[in-house]
Amino acid sequence: TGQYPNCSWLPSGDWTTQIGLSPTYLLGAKTGNKFAYTRWSTIAGGDILYSNGIQLNTGVTYFASVGYAVSPNSAAFDELTMLVGPNQSTVSAVSIASVAAITNSVYATLSNTFTVPSSGLYYLGFKVVSPTSSPDHIGIDDISVIVAPTCTLAPVAGVISGTTSTNIGSTNAY
Repeated sequence: TGQYPNCSWLPSGDWTTQIGLSPTYLLGAKTGNKFAYTRWSTIAGGDILYSNGIQLNTGVTYFASVGYAVSPNSAAFDELTMLVGPNQSTVSAVSIASVAAITNSVYATLSNTFTVPSSGLYYLGFKVVSPTSSPDHIGIDDISVIVAPTCTLAPVAGVISGTTSTNIGSTNAY
């Protein structure tokens, strides 16, 4: 996915995208030099950051992941939820993955697989909920959506069955 999130994403609440190498609120990018962050939720139900549209197809299983971390010495955020939906709204969006009681100041990964009901443009949403104004800031980075890897066992060329033995003292081998 490269340098996501970028500045054309749609935020609600206090989400901000950061470009540059200097950390903000003691948060920095996990990799590269772009990331998004928000402070405690100022909107009832949480602050949400929506991606640009991503073409997804029905019948395909996708794997989505995002790195997340909070400012050091931050109080816990209640929840971070990764959503997917047909627009930049919670209407018709479904949860892909969620994590609660977030206190890690080193980037961790939230991930899961998902499918979509029909082919078209879809948007990822990242919703943060906090209990009060005390949790400080949370950042997200390294967002990716890929076709989920699958493993298929190769067919066995032949089947070995029965037993084989050697009769010591005899010239016959079985």
